[in-house]
Amino acid sequence: MSVNLVNEFEEANLKKPAQDGQHSEEVWKAPSEGLYKLNVDATFPSDGKVGLGAILRDFAGDAVVATCCLVDGEKNVEVGEALAARLGLKMALEAGFGRIGLETDNIKLASHFKIDEVENSTFGKVIEDIRLLA
Repeated sequence: MSVNLVNEFEEANLKKPAQDGQHSEEVWKAPSEGLYKLNVDATFPSDGKVGLGAILRDFAGDAVVATCCLVDGEKNVEVGEALAARLGLKMALEAGFGRIGLETDNIKLASHFKIDEVENSTFGKVIEDIRLLA
C-alpha cells in the first residue's frame, strides 16, 4: 500500500485561463488508472466548530467513499486542513483502498510531507498521526 502526498502546485489546482474578465476556475484532474485521489478540506462554520470533509475518487472521477464531520476546535486553518487529511486518509485506508494521492489546497500541509522535521505544535502532532497512517 502506498500513499503519495502532493500539493496544489504539482497537480491539485490547474487553472483555466480567465475569459472576459471573469475569474479563472480550478480544474480537478483524475488520477491515473489504479490510483485514487483523496481531496480534503476544512471549514469554520461557527464559533468553536470545524467542519472536516474528504472524498476519494477513482481514475474515472467517480466518488468511491466520502466522509464529513463537525468537531470542536479553534479557527486554525492549518490544523483544520491537517485534521481533514487525517480523517480522509483513515477513512480510505479502513475502506481498503491503497495507492492514494492526497490533494490539498493548503501549502503548509502539502510542504510538511516533503520534509522530515515535525514542528512541536498541534499541527505537528496531526502530521505525525498522518505519517503513522501512511
